[in-house]
Amino acid sequence: MFQIFNDKLILIFSILGLMFTGFVLSLITGLNSNLLNILGAVGSLLAGLATVATTVIAYQAYNNWRQQITSTSTYKVDVELVTTLKNIHEKCYTFSDFYGSQIFYIFSQYKSLTLTENPDEEYLRSTNAELNGELKDVRKAVKEGMDYSLLIEFNNQVLHKSNHVFKSNINPIQELINYQNALKTYIHAVNIITRRKLTSTTIQDFPYIDGRSDVTFMSIGLDGDLYLNLQHSYDAVLKYYQHEWKL
Repeated sequence: MFQIFNDKLILIFSILGLMFTGFVLSLITGLNSNLLNILGAVGSLLAGLATVATTVIAYQAYNNWRQQITSTSTYKVDVELVTTLKNIHEKCYTFSDFYGSQIFYIFSQYKSLTLTENPDEEYLRSTNAELNGELKDVRKAVKEGMDYSLLIEFNNQVLHKSNHVFKSNINPIQELINYQNALKTYIHAVNIITRRKLTSTTIQDFPYIDGRSDVTFMSIGLDGDLYLNLQHSYDAVLKYYQHEWKL
């Protein structure tokens, strides 16, 4: 936002000006001025400082109001895209909160099951069926909202909308690009992890997804590195728009 004066500089120079004025007045009145005159000068100085502070605050509030009023369409688009981003991120949070730890539990339980010596066959079958049922529920949750369509929604409803009439169509803000990359990595990991089958071969590299990366089953949990990176990118986007609109 274009701003003619820097608010802090206005306050500093105004205070210095008042202090200098007070100093000059004290020289004029001389050292023999009575106490009443001194108190009056001090009171005037404090009143002047209060007036300056009030003026600066009012000026800043006016600038914030003027920006939102004179750029109504821009402000509206930004509010809409941030709201959409919030909904997308909440889906990721909900999935990580519930299924992020569950997927780790399913595979760790299966590994323990396969390492059990001389297990009861009935217990083995029932536990295996239970774990496969839980894995099926996780896959259903992914299909209903955590697949690659979520990334497409972000690209269309957030990233592309950020390039409206007053912004570049070539270079979206870096914070949104960072979130896009974090979301892409997160969704990719979610889909790879949840598609794995409960077989002896799938736990050979447990808790890692495969031997070619350091992504683990815990990476998509709330404390996992992939989700934490997504959360950090989300916070950066919010901070950008809060600064953009002086909120």
